[in-house]
Amino acid sequence: MRRRATAIVTTAVVLGSMGTLPATAADPVKVLTTKADEYNPAASDTYLSWNVWNGSSNIVYAKAFGGSRMRVSPTGWHGWVGSIEDTSLTYQQYSQKKGVSDIYRVDLVTKKRSKLPAAINTERWEYGPSESGGIIAFARVLPTSDRKLIVYDMGSRTSRTIATSSGVRVILEVGQVSGNWLAYERHVHDKDGRAIACDVWRYDIAGGSSTKIPNPNDRCQYGPSVDPAGTVYFARGGFTCGTNQSIQAYPVGGPVATLIQLTDGRRGFSTYFSTYAVDNGDNTTDLYYDPSRCKADGSYGSGDIFKVTTP
Repeated sequence: MRRRATAIVTTAVVLGSMGTLPATAADPVKVLTTKADEYNPAASDTYLSWNVWNGSSNIVYAKAFGGSRMRVSPTGWHGWVGSIEDTSLTYQQYSQKKGVSDIYRVDLVTKKRSKLPAAINTERWEYGPSESGGIIAFARVLPTSDRKLIVYDMGSRTSRTIATSSGVRVILEVGQVSGNWLAYERHVHDKDGRAIACDVWRYDIAGGSSTKIPNPNDRCQYGPSVDPAGTVYFARGGFTCGTNQSIQAYPVGGPVATLIQLTDGRRGFSTYFSTYAVDNGDNTTDLYYDPSRCKADGSYGSGDIFKVTTP
């Protein structure tokens, strides 16, 4: 089973201040729907990147739209897609066997790979990066299994911790940085590894404050992304595969609106689901997402990548 690279497995349009409700989304478009297990997308207006699970490794691929795919993560290493800005892909490269996880950039044109500074890449386990305008958000696992979600400014070389968690059952996940905004997720597992609580937050980078996305009836909210206007996109549903899953949008000031009801055998499932928002510069946003197929036993099968355009 594919696994998020979050821990060492030992155990758009500028909106007004009160926001604007997104209009009805267009019909979903297939982006990658092969027999492979494709998931965790990121994109720009010219490039797409994603993960493939080959049965033993998380592999990062990328391609120019209309071009051929190229492997980004080196052989012998796992990778986890982070974000794309112009032609620069930020991603996590890790080895659970070696106990090493660091954050890299690769230029998708020149193929030049560079490791990010020591202030980001310590001896700890860093994971889940997203970058926009020189601001990088990522998470770090401490020796106690506690976690920190950190925002690092490449220009000023300063960092701040914006969220923390305690214990192996509480996980922090970076969703996406976009302009002044960061979307992130906090979920709690039981002793068997099943999610029992999932919430999404929006962080105002300039203002230094976090806002919890409303969660009626304490459902599982997960897989967040955000656009430059601060609209957060995320999935909402039950805690098992295929239980009334949908994709929601929450602009600054609210309210929450349903964009897509996931149907036809394709559902999000707990924390194994991602969204990624791309501002098109024409009052629309392309939202990429990766629903999996639910199996008869309630688990998930291979994933595919779709996108939907709002408004």
